[in-house]
Amino acid sequence: MSFSELGLNPDFAAKIQAAGYENPTELQKQLIPLMTAAKSVIVWTQSASGKTGAFLIPAINYILSNPLEDHRHARILILTSRRDRVNQINYTIKRLLGDDQQLRSGFIVSGRPYQPQMRLLRRPLDLMIATPGRLNDLVDNNKADFSKLEMLIIDDLSAIYHKGLHGLVNKILSERTTPCPTITFVRQEEEIATYARAIFAGAQELEVEDDRNPLLQIPQVVHLADDYTHKIALMDHLLDEFSGEPTSIFTTNTKTAKALAESLVGLTVKEVQE
Repeated sequence: MSFSELGLNPDFAAKIQAAGYENPTELQKQLIPLMTAAKSVIVWTQSASGKTGAFLIPAINYILSNPLEDHRHARILILTSRRDRVNQINYTIKRLLGDDQQLRSGFIVSGRPYQPQMRLLRRPLDLMIATPGRLNDLVDNNKADFSKLEMLIIDDLSAIYHKGLHGLVNKILSERTTPCPTITFVRQEEEIATYARAIFAGAQELEVEDDRNPLLQIPQVVHLADDYTHKIALMDHLLDEFSGEPTSIFTTNTKTAKALAESLVGLTVKEVQE
């Protein structure tokens, strides 16, 4: 499947391919058509391949397909918990659009002067990227108006929830006076899942494996040891089994590493400390 088969603007689909995106990932195949159809979606993943493109491609496609000149608000808001993600998202926007940057975007983050950011909130932005702390301050001081928001994307609801800033999401949703599909990425944690399903009632749910997590690519086996002597015997056996292959042994502290090194007589043990 190609991006041109996902119902995108033909010119934009060509730009996506020119930017080096050859084929959509599994997440992109599932999410892009839902967003193109203006559906609200809860995505149960935080690190699936192509996550940033999965929400940016249909968001940009929406703006290009529905130009609007006369407005004084952000049409699409992307809420993310980390400043480095703001930079990643900005980079991806530029990559997707290439030399033809026909999208007005801006960002709100902590650590920058308030006045320029308050002026930014009054500009006719197509897309705004914001971290919750600073945006929450501006909302509380009536400096932001999201009553006409056309799309809300929450990049990492789990992190925002754990920081105690999910009240901002409630405030933004309560301001809306027009239809506004919401796309939310969240981890499967009972408390957060309950909150997400309550506040985004009626949203479609999409579960995608976190295939970018390197730990999921490594076979994991648990061996139960009766005591320390049994543990050393197991370790000796495993090192024999994988003899000749690079092996790392992690311990909880330096004392344990030294004791292990003494126990595994005849073997070369490299201690690794953080």
